[in-house]
Amino acid sequence: MPESTFSSLIERGIVRMESKGVPQPDSGAALFIGRILCKGETHFFPAEITSIESLWWAFVQEYPGSPVTVQPLEVIDDLPESALAWTFWPGALWRAEWTPVGNGEQVIGAIRFAAVDYIRGHRYWTISRESLRLWGSHPRRSLCLLGQR
Repeated sequence: MPESTFSSLIERGIVRMESKGVPQPDSGAALFIGRILCKGETHFFPAEITSIESLWWAFVQEYPGSPVTVQPLEVIDDLPESALAWTFWPGALWRAEWTPVGNGEQVIGAIRFAAVDYIRGHRYWTISRESLRLWGSHPRRSLCLLGQR
């Protein structure tokens, strides 16, 4: 892609940037996938994006037995510490808060608790023992959504 085209996409809000010259990974992946799907086509992006929507969405269950909702990525950190979030988007693994569901080429998504803390570069979910016990004793019915693509 010519530099002038890339610069135009940034100016129009189509590619989000983490820092100068570094696209936000989710946004960069979306651009890459769009270019593959629309190979040979030109002007398939909108003139500009005026409102920024979520980078992606995740399934969320605030506590065992509560309804499963779909929430934007940006609100997960603000949910109760017992909230469990999961997504099919493998790009979630670019973020340290998420852990893979599955192994190697069998990864089918990513999962996390809402409350996360980092100590000396290591991730810790800061869920209470009481909340963790609730999750441990609850049948995993809602998580079966991960197996249904």
